[in-house]
Amino acid sequence: MDTRQHRGFYFPKYDKDCHRVVFDEQYKVEEVLKYCSKTRVAVQAGGNVGLFPLRMALYFEKVYTFEPDPDNYHCMMLNLEEREFSNIEVKWAGLGDENTTGRMNRPWPANCGANEVVPGFGIDVVALDSVLGIDAEVDLIYLDIEGAEHKALLGSKNTIDKCKPVIVVENKGLIPGFPSDIDGSQAFRDWICGLGYTHELRLMRDDVFIPV
Repeated sequence: MDTRQHRGFYFPKYDKDCHRVVFDEQYKVEEVLKYCSKTRVAVQAGGNVGLFPLRMALYFEKVYTFEPDPDNYHCMMLNLEEREFSNIEVKWAGLGDENTTGRMNRPWPANCGANEVVPGFGIDVVALDSVLGIDAEVDLIYLDIEGAEHKALLGSKNTIDKCKPVIVVENKGLIPGFPSDIDGSQAFRDWICGLGYTHELRLMRDDVFIPV
């Protein structure tokens, strides 16, 4: 695949939009850290080209990042290899409520941050509970996965019940079953609060939840 660099990071060559905003959004990691009493394990999806997992790796002992799109995954591996972070584990897969497969869809072809997994074949989709060991001590789950946030949390129920991590999810009207505008679904916020959480704040298009 063809790549190009922006500010020292590889992106898919077709990207015209994601690289313009993703560097400025990294501050959200530090904002969320204020609510993490411990920094053992962070789970982050989608990994995109690696900026967010790299930022989290500065603070957490271990970062698991999930990225299903092969072009983004390729760029992320290039970016991580150049920086030699040993505490990041990359999974070439999407997150969902069960172990299954899907295919990539690019509704906005000029934005590599808008790529989404839809039903089909060719891409692994995994439930987080099936990936992490029973002894994993997760302190943060951060999901920006273009509408798959609800399913990903369903597939993380055991981890959430056991660890009570801080949860951050993108909520901007893409989540099936929770229709909304760009300001996000209140019903989805209420659903997460029903897991034993309180809605703490909104960071751009992301909602931050802390355990009660």
